[in-house]
Amino acid sequence: YVSGRVIFTTANSPDTAMQVLNVDNIPTHVFELKSLTPNPSLLLVVPGSPGMGHFYIPFASRLFELGQGSFDVAVVSHAGHSPGYCRPTDGGGNDWYSLEDQVAHKMAYLRDHASGKETLYLVGHSIGCYIIFQMLKQIAPDRVSKVVFLFPTIERMAETPNGCRLMPFFHWHCLRPATWLLWLVTWIPRTVRNSLLRCTYFRSTPLDHADHMIQAV
Repeated sequence: YVSGRVIFTTANSPDTAMQVLNVDNIPTHVFELKSLTPNPSLLLVVPGSPGMGHFYIPFASRLFELGQGSFDVAVVSHAGHSPGYCRPTDGGGNDWYSLEDQVAHKMAYLRDHASGKETLYLVGHSIGCYIIFQMLKQIAPDRVSKVVFLFPTIERMAETPNGCRLMPFFHWHCLRPATWLLWLVTWIPRTVRNSLLRCTYFRSTPLDHADHMIQAV
């Protein structure tokens, strides 16, 4: 895609659109679009749950296009949410990342994969808004130009309508059967699974967008 000073491509294959970066020693799927403008700002998108950045590729690409080269765009998946990259179980038996870990993970991206001097635009979705909210306590205020919260989940998540409906299913006695059911689904050939998703949940999604959505699922 060529537009003024902007030259970029959103890869035709969802498998090549994302790259795996080492963020705070955690393999992480990251989607980046780089501007040709000298010293651009950075627009960072922090996903909601599930924390797969693939879901946000069409959104991030459109933002980059609208920016006309004034900023880079990065979508950083959540730690532990990239397929094949689970956290090793620690001595206490925990193999998950806490919200505090996710905040540190996004701060590590800014530390290790950004210049540290560029102006920041921070966009959060759902629980990503909470993560950004905590990040703002650690980022110099004069470095942040704008913060945008999309459907923010900031506090009392269990009391929201979705929280009241879904929280009963997050107990271990419910999660274990769900895990086994999902394992059975993996035996269905990928082409069949993809076709079912395309014909049902993503039937009204544009084809080029649906490819990224299906890859995320």
